Amino acid sequence: MVRRRAETSRKAKAVAPRQFRAEVKLGHKGPAIVLPFDPETAWGEARRHLVWGTLNGCPFDGEIGFRRRVHYTLLDDDLLGAAKLQPGDSADVVMQPRPPRSDEKGAPPRLACVRRAIDVALEKVREIVQSLPDTKETPTWGAPHFRVGEKIFCGCGPEGERLAITFKLEMPHAHFIVEDPRFTRAPYVGHKGWISMDATCVDDWDEVRALILESYRLIAPKKSLAKLGDAAEPSDVKTKKTKAGKAKRG
Repeated sequence: MVRRRAETSRKAKAVAPRQFRAEVKLGHKGPAIVLPFDPETAWGEARRHLVWGTLNGCPFDGEIGFRRRVHYTLLDDDLLGAAKLQPGDSADVVMQPRPPRSDEKGAPPRLACVRRAIDVALEKVREIVQSLPDTKETPTWGAPHFRVGEKIFCGCGPEGERLAITFKLEMPHAHFIVEDPRFTRAPYVGHKGWISMDATCVDDWDEVRALILESYRLIAPKKSLAKLGDAAEPSDVKTKKTKAGKAKRG
């Protein structure tokens, strides 16, 4: 399973990104850029053109729309601010297609908009963490981290030149998961089982949920673990690891 997902991500990354300059235009739905190319001609036919890339170097994640014979995407206000842009400015854009994530498969097209990649990932991580007992978010080392009691079990933020989700795994799991290029040992604490996952390569948030749950179980006190009940049995994580282990051996 791990290898299959890695191959899916590599195939998406293998498609040549398009680099172009675009003017930020102010339309009736907000700031937007018009693409100087047809994504179907550049990347192939798709039900939804989901993309990731950068705007003036700021990572984004979202979707392309088509209206009045032009391909476009709206720009989230936070992304504009991070890229230091306003309507009328020209921006450097790098854009490439990404695979649909588990919650996007079969879903109808949404408002064509791109957001800061960190906002997309952080929204999902918060949703996972808030479903677990006795958790809280704290700004630590300049990025959002999540604690159970006073102990950190998960983080989400920039790591070097990439956006990473960090968590702790059992040592055997940590050893083999880094064979997947989406995962690396976390700086400074990787030798203790902490792993960083490239947040731009997530195509299944259920997989991320299982990894964060494993980290929670390793760090949470017994009184917090007792509150989990049947909502998240250890087998949830073991199943993931067993399937990944079989993929590795195969």
